[in-house]
Amino acid sequence: MWLPDPPSDDPLRQGDLIDDVPFPDVSGEPMIEDGTVTLPVAVGPALLVTQCCDIQQKDVARVARVAKINNPRGRAYEAITGVEPVEPDEDGFVRYSTRFFALDPVGPLSRLDERYLWVAMLLETMEYRGDLSWLLRRRVARMTPEERRTLRTKLMLSGGRTTDEDADYLLARGEQEHFVPAPRPSAGSLP
Repeated sequence: MWLPDPPSDDPLRQGDLIDDVPFPDVSGEPMIEDGTVTLPVAVGPALLVTQCCDIQQKDVARVARVAKINNPRGRAYEAITGVEPVEPDEDGFVRYSTRFFALDPVGPLSRLDERYLWVAMLLETMEYRGDLSWLLRRRVARMTPEERRTLRTKLMLSGGRTTDEDADYLLARGEQEHFVPAPRPSAGSLP
């Protein structure tokens, strides 16, 4: 899953694991004074989920919070660790989650006993803009190309957009039902 210690001069890429990323802690009431909102901050690992082109061209990085969760059993475990979308089972349960992305231990993600699992919380994200060099300095690992494809598929199915490369990959596998291509203007809609 990981390529540890990526070269420091390599640009940030989708799937990079970043350590010590601040996330607002919204579990309590924010303090509001004179139009300023103050929230406590929790610092921890995060997974870079922004597409590479947006990182490079727009200086924007969206990261998903990484958390240790209780290791689910049975169908829930299969859904979290599933790498490809699947058809519902006889009970209508789809063993594929677009909310979580299971992560192998590396760097700050210490090896856990079997009661726990590391996951990127794909719906708990934070966006940073501008100078992203601090994220580069805190990068601890990079995903393999195969794992990045799995991540992109989960992100695409949870509301993202399909890259041309991923659309071609899904079409070649006969899985066109897993994405909706970008709408193309019809002749009647042109000015």
